[in-house]
Amino acid sequence: VNEVGCRVQSAKFIHNVLFCTTRGTVQCIFLNNDFLSKHKSCGADSFVLSSFTSPDAPLQNFGGSKVISFSPPVKFMSLDCPDIVDIFAGSLLVSTSSGIQAVSLDHPILRIGILLSAGQLEKAKLWTCAVPIERHDLLSDFVERLGYPEVCVQLEGISLVTRINLCLKYKLTSSLEKIVNDFSVADVRKIKVGESNYSAIEYVGAYLLAHGNGELVRRMASESIVGGDESRREAFLLASLLLAVNSNDARRLIRRIIGSKNTAEDEWGGPVGQYMRNFVNSL
Repeated sequence: VNEVGCRVQSAKFIHNVLFCTTRGTVQCIFLNNDFLSKHKSCGADSFVLSSFTSPDAPLQNFGGSKVISFSPPVKFMSLDCPDIVDIFAGSLLVSTSSGIQAVSLDHPILRIGILLSAGQLEKAKLWTCAVPIERHDLLSDFVERLGYPEVCVQLEGISLVTRINLCLKYKLTSSLEKIVNDFSVADVRKIKVGESNYSAIEYVGAYLLAHGNGELVRRMASESIVGGDESRREAFLLASLLLAVNSNDARRLIRRIIGSKNTAEDEWGGPVGQYMRNFVNSL
């Protein structure tokens, strides 16, 4: 609750969302589903829907940070000890000393949060287009905390690296396969992976191979062959992993990667490459 030194006047769970009131505010709290997965952080996203003080205050608590621009505006209302009644026709009904008042829930963030909390994924997706693309990174964080990363990866405004990280983090294999099919290997290669010795291509390829998509990994390796020495190294690693799944395709890839004796590719890989060429050609 955002008011300093206040007491909760009324509280009620509706569609798995906690609505509560103090003497002069109506608030909406989305509890993060951290108990469902070790990946989710603890806490809650809370929004002040209405207040008798000022339409510009108090600030909203969004993922542990105070955010104004992403949050629904605070509606100034004459409230006196409001009690939560129910949701009706897109508004939260509250009972006050002056009668029943309706607090609008039409803001896209509220609609998305309430619909997702109620398990209405398809309806929630329809509201995501109402959020400006430049705010999709914040929306993705919010939706992820609610426990729906599969909705996050479909947001138009999030980066490729965020999409891939979400897929790897939550094992969204079909979504990752679609990303690899929609983007080029060169696009995936541009993603930085910190201080790791492995590239994004190698991480994604190893994951896909572990989840049974050897054909897509073969295509990734084949596309990497023509991308220069570094991409050839990636192709070689993927082809080596592919040996355990499809040895015939893997051997053909390796022959393409390392080249053959007395060709223009004879210098690739230095002494190790020459050793591999001699070895493969002796098979």
